[in-house]
Amino acid sequence: MLVLYLNQVFYLKQIELYNTANNEILSMNVDILQLRHAEKKYFVEQNSHYLAQHKKYLASFQQTLQRLISLAKRVKANNDDLPILQPLIKDYERRFYSYINNTAMALPEQRLTRYTELNFAADMIEESLTRMKQELTPHFDESLVQSKRTSTIIIVITGCILLLSILLIFRSLAQSFDKFLLFFKQAKTSYKHLDGKKFTYTEFKKMADMANEMIDARLIAQNQLKDLNENLEERVEAGIAEIKNLNHEIEETQSEVVLTMGAIGESRSKETGNHVKRVAEFSRILALEYGLKNSEAEMLKEVSPMHDIGKIAIPDSILNKPGKLTDEERAVMDTHTTQGYDMLKFSNKPLVKAAAIVAHEHHEKWDGSGYPRGLKGKDIHIFGRITAVVDVFDALASDRCYKKSWPDKKIIDFIKSQSGKHFDPELVSLFIANVDRFFSVRDQYKDVFE
Repeated sequence: MLVLYLNQVFYLKQIELYNTANNEILSMNVDILQLRHAEKKYFVEQNSHYLAQHKKYLASFQQTLQRLISLAKRVKANNDDLPILQPLIKDYERRFYSYINNTAMALPEQRLTRYTELNFAADMIEESLTRMKQELTPHFDESLVQSKRTSTIIIVITGCILLLSILLIFRSLAQSFDKFLLFFKQAKTSYKHLDGKKFTYTEFKKMADMANEMIDARLIAQNQLKDLNENLEERVEAGIAEIKNLNHEIEETQSEVVLTMGAIGESRSKETGNHVKRVAEFSRILALEYGLKNSEAEMLKEVSPMHDIGKIAIPDSILNKPGKLTDEERAVMDTHTTQGYDMLKFSNKPLVKAAAIVAHEHHEKWDGSGYPRGLKGKDIHIFGRITAVVDVFDALASDRCYKKSWPDKKIIDFIKSQSGKHFDPELVSLFIANVDRFFSVRDQYKDVFE
């Protein structure tokens, strides 16, 4: 039992190590995104409030990096980018603090030059971080797989030992019973006219002692079997409960990270925080009406805020341009789908893989005229088709600081007109049948502009 317990503790520790490493890598991705966001706000938009935010995110990134280095040592993962990241961060930190001196008096061109140089240093950090993630994640995966194999082998060996012990106990019982029968036969042979009065006290006591030994041995075996079954069930139930709790914590952490990254992406453009909330709820409603499982609908709700994460890589001069974009600018803007996909495509986690699909395909169109790949009909993933409908609906149905929402009837007519062109006809029919629910969500999460 002690071996089983220690084995289970070891396996749970490996699961915790695996989950912790994934969370640290996700945290570093979020920290670097927030760091670059604060950097732009300070140098380009001259918002001094973000100087303190920048220092906080930089410190958080460094602390997370140290923890990840320790975890990598525990699984004996040799990664060239881990030691490189430390001097890159130090160089970035040195540049940043040297640039903030007299920043208030610097000319706009000087501030932009400093921002560009910092951007280049941050790009090097992100490139190393991406390579590190690709190379390091398999080590933690392999560590967990090896731990699982070891745990299975130990359980099998322990089970064999327990089974052998039980067989030995029953063999001992059989031997005691054989002795009892032999004695009884000998006694019967010695007294041809056997009756209770011809047994001496000593002979009867020997028979009683043998019977008691056999009964005691049987009781011991029964109690050991009972304890084994009860304790094993308790240990297994406790282990399963702990694994479920760990998985639940991971899912909550991943959901929080996804929502945070989505909000960061939207904050760079003129979208609002409520935009991602509305799109998330719209996606869930339409997914359930389409017939997806509840778990799939909830997953789409969680990842839909990431549909425009690629806009982080689009220059502000294009992203927030008040007028119409040129053909060259439009081509750059359209790359936000592939930029978002490239950020997420290396993960093997279902939640992040779903986010990558949404980021990549939410601008594809049913008739094949969309981008980036010109997919057509059901070649477009259902997550991409659903997000396409609800993203356009929210853009038309919500106020922005630079425009008013369309009238409800005009929105409905437009969605209908795009059936079989931009949108999946079946999704359009389901949307129209439930349009009151979508407007209700829109009203619940209205944007407020001061």
